[in-house]
Amino acid sequence: MSCPQLPTESENRPTKLLKNLSASGCHSEQRLRMRDSAVLSGLFALTVALLWLGGAFTGAFGGESDEPSHYVTGLMIRDYLAAGLPGDPVAFAKKFYLQYPNVAFGLWPPVYHIFSGVWMLVFGTGRISIMLMLASVTTAWALLFYTITRKVAGRTTAVVSAVLLVTLPATQAATASVMLDVGLAIAMLGAMAAYARYLQSERMKDACLFGVWAAGALLIKYNALALALVPPISILLTGRHHLWRTKSFWTPAAVVLVAAGPWYIVMRHFVQYAAEPGEAWPPVGRMLADNLMSIALLAGPVVFALAAVGAVLACLSMRGRVEQNTPLSLVLYVVSTATVLAIWLFHGVVYPIHSTRYLLSAAPAVLLLASVPLRHFMHDRHNLSRAMLALGGVAYAAFTFTVPQKKTSSWVEVADAVLAHGVPRGGAVLVSADGAGEGMLVAEIAMRDSRPNYFILRANKMLASQTLMGADYKQRYQTPVELMRALDAVPVSMAVVQPCSPKQCAGHEKLVAETARQLPERWRLLSVTTTKDGSPIQLYRIAGNEGKPARAFSLDMSHTIGGTLEKR
Repeated sequence: MSCPQLPTESENRPTKLLKNLSASGCHSEQRLRMRDSAVLSGLFALTVALLWLGGAFTGAFGGESDEPSHYVTGLMIRDYLAAGLPGDPVAFAKKFYLQYPNVAFGLWPPVYHIFSGVWMLVFGTGRISIMLMLASVTTAWALLFYTITRKVAGRTTAVVSAVLLVTLPATQAATASVMLDVGLAIAMLGAMAAYARYLQSERMKDACLFGVWAAGALLIKYNALALALVPPISILLTGRHHLWRTKSFWTPAAVVLVAAGPWYIVMRHFVQYAAEPGEAWPPVGRMLADNLMSIALLAGPVVFALAAVGAVLACLSMRGRVEQNTPLSLVLYVVSTATVLAIWLFHGVVYPIHSTRYLLSAAPAVLLLASVPLRHFMHDRHNLSRAMLALGGVAYAAFTFTVPQKKTSSWVEVADAVLAHGVPRGGAVLVSADGAGEGMLVAEIAMRDSRPNYFILRANKMLASQTLMGADYKQRYQTPVELMRALDAVPVSMAVVQPCSPKQCAGHEKLVAETARQLPERWRLLSVTTTKDGSPIQLYRIAGNEGKPARAFSLDMSHTIGGTLEKR
């Protein structure tokens, strides 16, 4: 909408005054939009720069063990859409899995994979496209945080907080990986803001909005179940116990059941399978201590100490407020406290697991709370406030900030070497490595393939049977003779082998290495690529199988689909 014209000399004084006020308000709104656009552009440029400095544009998708599966799953959805939705999606997925066995659709909720599939359909499947997608997701998270913070703490604090959020080492690591954590963090941040509005207004509309955000989070990742703890903790912190008896308090649960419940019911077998720990659950006390330490180190101990003080101040201030006159900023600080506690308790008690990326959704709440003591004690002491901010910035830069490096470029080189040495159309390549290594080769070959073309056979899947977390392990072949008979039956034309350490070597990995040593006339070494940590990755040609396409093989999928996938 264009601004009104400025008054002319012939117009009377009241008309001039009204036009001046309208034009001033319009230009002020335009300036705000321009500033917000500048913030958006700056956050995106900063995010991309950090990705580049960390080597994300040259590394394979393997910074986390699940990363290759998220890329390949999105790629499968992209191909299904590009083919015009060709019939039964389950049949399409099974056929795709036979060639690129790292599909995880169903093991995680569908929203992020569908989003990445649509992105790849529009912008391409290459590494640059994916990195820009990840940068866009993180920028959206930071922009939402900036928008929320600006309303309660002012524009300057909002800009500083958003920049800090983007530069956190945990944020950088999550941005550089095709993982679900930043997408989850967006939905959990939206849910936190919506619940603050509900506590302030107690309106049904705001309760429903919290339910929508929570349902969206649950359709991205299971860890969003931590949001179920936010309402009760918020009630305990605010003392508003009358809400237990209101319909609006329980409405979000109904919204979640309607919106996300069907997926969890239909996919309950996969949900349970993905949630299995693979070994005994760790002690709750240790998980609480480890996760508390990780939250404290998200933005550094100085910021965490400020956030802890801010949480105490906010909760004490909230207790003495008349409900109808409570400012939104104060309610948001209390709900931020509840969110941090909910995430900490969920991953310490309900689903005890320790990894910094599981706690990333707590970062905006920590940063928001850290601004409370500065604003509370230094409202009229600008020079002291600036000095404290500068001191905190120096401490963050010196002790917390770093650019995590993605050290997976060696698998990019291996994939290039495999194709450079010539894989026949429809040919099969065996890869024997840890789960992340096998997944990286699957993702790299699938990225380069015209699809469907090559068959990548994972030793973890073809030569053994085990659950997602490595339980119920069974080795399918026991001797080099049995193994070669199986490889020749496919036939396998090439093999990529990353030797394993003796303490972490599975039986089938030892068998592959032993077979390569005993049969050098069949296993002809073509090249060796050294990883960043000095581990060799060996590429072999299987003599006698050159130029032959894959004919038949089977994959044991009893733990997931309850049967076997067969290439005939």
